Amino acid sequence: MFRADTRATSNSINVSNSYMIDTVYLYIETILGNNHGIIDVDVPPVVNQPKNENQDLKDLLIFLWDSLIEATNPKKVILIGAGRGCRSLAGLINERDYSIMEKVVCTIMIPGPNEVPSVSKRTDLSTWYQSNANVLLPANHPFWEKKIKREHGTCSKIEDLNNMPVQDMLVHLHNDMFSHINQILVSGGPVNSSNEERNN
Repeated sequence: MFRADTRATSNSINVSNSYMIDTVYLYIETILGNNHGIIDVDVPPVVNQPKNENQDLKDLLIFLWDSLIEATNPKKVILIGAGRGCRSLAGLINERDYSIMEKVVCTIMIPGPNEVPSVSKRTDLSTWYQSNANVLLPANHPFWEKKIKREHGTCSKIEDLNNMPVQDMLVHLHNDMFSHINQILVSGGPVNSSNEERNN
């Protein structure tokens, strides 16, 4: 990500005050620094979002799950979705439900201003998702006006995220997220905690 500081008079970029923000690298560095493996799938920003983007990304995630996760059979898998990728990640969970319920110990979704994804309403999957998935949302997200159900996961309302771009949310949440993840890896199971939970 490139953050540009522009001049008010000409709208040209002030190079000396502009800088690169690599939020993904921050996460990769933390994960590899703790001797864990990582599969990173980046969804680049586009001006005109392709109609089949969600399906294409879901198909890619299914391919990676089948080819890498199933093939290597890791004991503890953590799924992290951000921005538009959250919807496709929920699609993966629906498509590989039993395998994911067996292997995944934590799911974190940071949709930002995008639609909050849901998994199948099937009782076993939605119950698992509610106890396993932490969905971190700005307090001003329109989702809070809806009735929140199990298939939405455990949703947390976080005032600090209001009006933040997704990349900034990732930086802001980094330390708390990995503290939560480390608790789960030590305990071996979900440890749900949130600012506000409204699940039925």
